[in-house]
Amino acid sequence: FFKTSLTCRFVANMANTNTLHHLNTIEKDGIEPLQILLSPALKQNDYQVQVTRDQNPVDTKPDVNIRLAEVSEWQECSTPRKTNSDEPSVPINSDELLDMDSGTSEAMKSLTLFVATWNMNHRKDAGVPEADLVHLLGLGYEFHDMYVVGVQEFDGSRAVWEHTIADCLGSEYVVLYGQELMGIQMSIYIKKILQNYVSCIESAELPTKFGGLLKTKGAVGISFNLGNTSMLFVNSHFTAHQKNVNERNRDFATISRELQLPHKRHTSRQLQLVGNLGLKDGKTVVDFYDCTFWLGDLNYRIDLMRDDVETNIASKNWDYLLAHDQLTIEKKKGSVFKRFEESHIEFPPTYKFDRHTDVYDTSPKQRVPAWTDRILYYSKGHDVTCSMYNSCTQLNGSDHRPVHGAFSVSLTKNTEIPATPLRLQTAALMLSMLQRHRIRERTGLKKVGKERDQDKTKSKGKLKSTVCAIS
Repeated sequence: FFKTSLTCRFVANMANTNTLHHLNTIEKDGIEPLQILLSPALKQNDYQVQVTRDQNPVDTKPDVNIRLAEVSEWQECSTPRKTNSDEPSVPINSDELLDMDSGTSEAMKSLTLFVATWNMNHRKDAGVPEADLVHLLGLGYEFHDMYVVGVQEFDGSRAVWEHTIADCLGSEYVVLYGQELMGIQMSIYIKKILQNYVSCIESAELPTKFGGLLKTKGAVGISFNLGNTSMLFVNSHFTAHQKNVNERNRDFATISRELQLPHKRHTSRQLQLVGNLGLKDGKTVVDFYDCTFWLGDLNYRIDLMRDDVETNIASKNWDYLLAHDQLTIEKKKGSVFKRFEESHIEFPPTYKFDRHTDVYDTSPKQRVPAWTDRILYYSKGHDVTCSMYNSCTQLNGSDHRPVHGAFSVSLTKNTEIPATPLRLQTAALMLSMLQRHRIRERTGLKKVGKERDQDKTKSKGKLKSTVCAIS
């Protein structure tokens, strides 16, 4: 399709079938291939596609207006066709069609979720090529209902970083919320069609280094309800160095007790802080949510000599290395994350590499490779299935490799999410592809692996973190 040299800019919400979609086209003859592209997707027996050209008084380039709507709701159609209310529809997170006789909404039974964590080693946000983000977000495989991206040692603008990832995900997603504590930052992206079913968004931050005096270590948390299911995400950076196992355990305990979520728990007059012991109720933050994901640079190491570790990495003897992994050991002892689960690790240690290489630390310190970067989860009565848990070896600009995972979370009953017509989803995907192609041209990311031009990014001057409105 892109051989037609048609490039477009998508600015409208595809979730609304009555939306007028406004695209900027370079060539006048671009209308015809766009009409051909959209018409088969909608089959035109239930939807009308109207494509017109007008003149933008600001840009002076010809514009293309596209409107997708059910014929019964579109009075301007010259040849209206009868709509069929019995057409199959698809839940947002399912590939299986609903019963042909069902024309109403169906409860959303599960949420597909993609989680990524990356210690960026003070790498600038503008220095991450789009190709790297595609790998980080796993976009070569499938799209998910929600994306959670947590970074540590991040130097840059959170707004620019969120905007860059949102551009990569495409127009079907919005930034639900973001929170940061110096270099510890986390953002959540969600499909637009789901944002109206999110409520009670709260966030908190908690520094842990030197009793909270320094913010280089600690955690950020974001919580919300999706329908009737409460969810919590924590991104943390624990104490470093091989020997500091007890300090890392203490970081986990402090964050679990003192991260101020939910807010009402910490504002209640009946609950008071008791020195360093947390709240009188004796509960931790995870006790208040149906499902919790904890990600980050947890800094747990492998208690073996470096030569032994490298030999077993070469032979992919992961079970032997995990038997000496500090987090695995401490978790079995019940010292940390005792209610949490982690998918089986079958990838090389993610720390510490020489930057821009696949070689482990060659500095005089000769640090022992370790799985410092992890994703764990805990749920109460909700099935969590992990379909992928891996490191992202393509991103070598830091001394850490990112870790990401794909999950499916069962939701509480009566979480009503309307179904969406399959053909409308197909058209949305097509338009999203056009948007990404246009974004790559505007931001200088057309060539794979080429870094973003920082000056062009700054010149836009209107990059802001988008937070969806909750009614």
